[in-house]
Formats: sequence, C-alpha cells, structure tokens
Amino acid sequence: MKKKILTSAGLTLIISTAVYAVTIGVEPPAQYINNLKTCTKSSIKENGSLITEYTIKGKLPNGRCEVYLSNYTNFEDPKVYEGFKTVTKSFAQMANNMEKDKSKQITDADIPTQAQMIEQGKKEKDEMVCRFSENERKALYNAYQKHDSKNPPAKVENGNVSFSFDTSKMSSYDNLMLTLSDGVCQIPNDPNGKSKKYACEYADTTCYVTKYEKGFNSFKCTNDRDIDFKTMDTIEKHINQGMCERIF
Repeated sequence: MKKKILTSAGLTLIISTAVYAVTIGVEPPAQYINNLKTCTKSSIKENGSLITEYTIKGKLPNGRCEVYLSNYTNFEDPKVYEGFKTVTKSFAQMANNMEKDKSKQITDADIPTQAQMIEQGKKEKDEMVCRFSENERKALYNAYQKHDSKNPPAKVENGNVSFSFDTSKMSSYDNLMLTLSDGVCQIPNDPNGKSKKYACEYADTTCYVTKYEKGFNSFKCTNDRDIDFKTMDTIEKHINQGMCERIF
C-alpha cells in the first residue's frame, strides 16, 4: 500500500494507526531509545510543530517495561497557528464558493484564536500506554540503529510544506513499532471498548491478540506471518489454555 499526502501552509503531517499515538516517519530521540533498552525511568519532551512526550515509568512485576507516549499539535508555535488559519480559510472559502455564496469572505474573526487552538490541541492529545518485554525493547533498539527510512524529507516552498509518504519505504523501527503498537500498547478510553491483550510466543514468530468485550478479536504476528482462520483458532486455544502472556 502506498500513500502520498500533501500538506500546506506550515502544517505538520502526522501519519498514525487508527487509534494509537504512533508517529510515523519521525524518529524518537536517541536518549529515549537508550533509556528504553534498559527501562530506565525518564521523561523526555520534544517541542516542535508537534509536542511529543516519551515517559518511561519502569518495570512492572512481570518484567515488562511500561511506557507512556503522547503527542499534540503545538499551536503555541506561530508558524503552526498561521498555517492552521491559512488552511482553514481556504477550506471555508471553498465551501462558500460551492454554495455560490462568493460574496462572503472569510476573515481572521471567523477563525478560532491562537489561545483557543492551544487549549484545543491539548484536549485532542493522543495518548498510548505500552508494555514492552526485554526482547521487544532490544528489537526496537536494534531497529532504530539502522536509521533506514527511505521516505524523502519534507519540502518547504513559499511557506508551504509538502510531504510524500510511502508505506513501503518505512524504517525498520517504524515497521516494528506499528506491529508492537497493535500487540502491547493500549489507549485510554479506547472507542472500541475494553480489551484484553495477549502475546503468544512460537519458535518462528510472536503473535499478538487483542480480544474486545464487544466480541471481536484482532491478530498480528511478527515476521509478516500470514494468519488464516485455522491459525486464529489455534492461537485462541493457546490463550484459553493459559499458554500466552496477558499484557493488559
């Protein structure tokens, strides 16, 4: 699957999974990765167009390392706010034109103030809690060291930002983090309802299962292993037999 997405007027492009605060295409700070490998308690905050926080809480009784990740748009940055205004005006004017009401012009008075957007950005914070095993942390550390993202950097021209993102060119770290986010991470107040998460380890792969109280399950295995219905049934039997680790 390939995606090409353009943004304009200084807005930052963030591509993430449907419900997780996983920022793709932007490497986390090296200090976080080093601390994650050893599960050293720490909190690192990065300020940019996006405010991102990486908080390592420490090891749980089962040995997994609990990590809190969050991000939200930094409307305190004048460039971000100005970009938001430009794009909002453009879309609003387009809507007026489609309704054949070209006489109405969109002005700054029609746009939320910077103070309002700062509060809105914080309210719309994406949050995620992850519980990594020692092997998963080592794998993330090793994948990060490759720095092998093949996506081109964003282009800035006349105050506009364009960013082309191809999912087939993601870095090793991004690919692994996306797999793990499905299996060992959870968001507060998940819109899909409460869930239970399990990790089932096999000789050639680890399969992560999320069982929702609404009656549907999701499966994700490392090494791009295909999962058919027969395999799903087998994994579920292993969970019911207590052979898989309960993560959440």
